[in-house]
Amino acid sequence: MYCNNCGSQINDDAVVCPYCGVQVQALKTEPKPADVTIETPVAQPQAQPAPSAPVSNGSAQSNTVGIVGFVLAFFIPLAGLICSIIGLKKANQGAPYKGLAIAGVIISAIAMFFNLILVVSCTCAAIAAGAAAGATGPNVDYYYAVLSLL
Repeated sequence: MYCNNCGSQINDDAVVCPYCGVQVQALKTEPKPADVTIETPVAQPQAQPAPSAPVSNGSAQSNTVGIVGFVLAFFIPLAGLICSIIGLKKANQGAPYKGLAIAGVIISAIAMFFNLILVVSCTCAAIAAGAAAGATGPNVDYYYAVLSLL
């Protein structure tokens, strides 16, 4: 016979299921003397689902490139910009540190802009200094003309 509650196989003369404790048939007033058996319920461990691990698509998500891009943004802006853009792309796919990748892009762009201003300023100063020193020639006149347009 099977228990109606838990489905475990039990003795045909059992009144209570030894596994779940539910009454399976009405109590008989006169039990048979030869068939009386005392069963002690054995505690059965309950099946528990295994803890689920985070689902990954074959590899653990990390965004080391975004962190490297942020650091490089201060020292080598072009490399920082490239790494930060790659890190931002990975962050949009679920990797962490999206904020660092965005900060790396912004800091790299600002640093590149200031580097461009610095190069243009130094070039203009060098041309002006050469013209003031009396340097002559076709190249100096051309650069001085360009400088006067700025």
